[in-house]
Amino acid sequence: MTSKSRIVKNTLFMYIRMFITVGVSLYASRVIIDVLGVDNYGIYTIVGGVILLISFLNISFTNGFQRFLNFAVGTDNKDEENEVFSNSIIVCFLLAIIIVFLLETVGLWFLNSQLSFPEGSIKIVNVVYQISIITFIINLFRAPYNALILAHEKFSFYAYITIAEAALKLLIIYLLLIVSINKLILYSLLVLSVSIITNLIYIIYCQFKIKHIRFHLHFNKKLIQELSSFSGWNILGSIADIGYQQGTNMILNVFCGVAYNATMGLAIQVKNVIFSFVSNLTVVSNPQIIQSYASKDIKSFESLILQVSKFAYFLLLLIAIPVITNMNFILNIWLETIPPDASKFCTLMLVFCLVDCFNGPLWTGAQAEGNIMRYQIISSSILLLNLPLSYIALKFHFDPSSIVLIQICVCLISIIYRILYLGRLKLISCYSYMKQTLLPSIGVTIIVLIATLSLTIDSSPLSHLISSTLISTISCIIAVYCLGLRRNEKVKIKNLILKRLRHG
Repeated sequence: MTSKSRIVKNTLFMYIRMFITVGVSLYASRVIIDVLGVDNYGIYTIVGGVILLISFLNISFTNGFQRFLNFAVGTDNKDEENEVFSNSIIVCFLLAIIIVFLLETVGLWFLNSQLSFPEGSIKIVNVVYQISIITFIINLFRAPYNALILAHEKFSFYAYITIAEAALKLLIIYLLLIVSINKLILYSLLVLSVSIITNLIYIIYCQFKIKHIRFHLHFNKKLIQELSSFSGWNILGSIADIGYQQGTNMILNVFCGVAYNATMGLAIQVKNVIFSFVSNLTVVSNPQIIQSYASKDIKSFESLILQVSKFAYFLLLLIAIPVITNMNFILNIWLETIPPDASKFCTLMLVFCLVDCFNGPLWTGAQAEGNIMRYQIISSSILLLNLPLSYIALKFHFDPSSIVLIQICVCLISIIYRILYLGRLKLISCYSYMKQTLLPSIGVTIIVLIATLSLTIDSSPLSHLISSTLISTISCIIAVYCLGLRRNEKVKIKNLILKRLRHG
């Protein structure tokens, strides 16, 4: 099977996973905010932010380990693959010791002395914090197994495990409704339980489906240094990513209180749901991008980055425009209790998603190159600009939603840097990226916005939702075909449609 055929097949598995996740997440968010209340949800958003730290560290190490595993899989070197996997677990163990020490010292001090919480809630806050640390320890060790599954492109596994995760999330909702103990502590314990069960599923799957891989307590000093160095620079990027997100959330807490933390938590939830529509495409393309670089096929490497960036944007645009133009109506249907300024925050966060979807393939391209020290230092510094800019904006009484607008601007700067970085290494052409990816994306966006805003029927919120969705979808498909696709891409689509018709 060709690399692009595998991408299509694996993307289908990931979309099965996504549709289940989106449905459960939307329902779960509605019930959880209603059961916990705005203040408790805000507390969990900021205190349980250590779980967000988990996800970014997990992604960081998964990508680092995956790069080395991809090279081993590409050369069919099972001994090297086993060595990478075993030493990846050792690296996770060493990292867990360091991170837990920091969380129990500096993190605990900051939690109790610098953040603002409702009166009488500090004991509950500390319990939730400790539960979140335990969740971190458990989930960190998922990274080597996750990297192993991705390197072997076992994407069907994600579709199956999603069913289990969805069932467990629904069980969380049921228990929150029927159990009478403190809801915030119960929710934290249930999230911990889901992490334990999910990790066990990962371990069992790898034991039975990737049988040549077994953990051996063998210290390969050189390999540990390489894994730690590469993943360490990845961690710098992850720290910058989580740092600006949690940092701006804390700045928001200082100036606006926990109610706006709930608003930001909701906006991030919307971002995660909507962005999952394109993350599937980028995740399944990552192994192919890295393997094309490993095999020194730079033409395929560049083609994959340009095409994945463009199609990810078009896919997200197709979904985002109807949601943005009907945000108030959607929030009122979705939520019983709406946090303050939720519509404004969620709208700006979707604009951020549209901009940020260009970053994924560029980031993977930089990871494939391997020498990422300078790249991570500069890109991390760019991301951390969010913190001083957000503080200044709120200090001078700008609207709270201005912090999301700042994130959009910083994201644009990050994209420009990453394009120039890969261009300097002669891995992609900056001109080709501009001509084949950015300009078509801008042109399609302008056409879709004009068509949607000028032709939508406004007689009622429901008619507005239906008409704007139809118009934006039709105009997006037409604009993508006319402006967004190159001639060879149109030919491939025509041939694919004719092939399906002949067999259908």
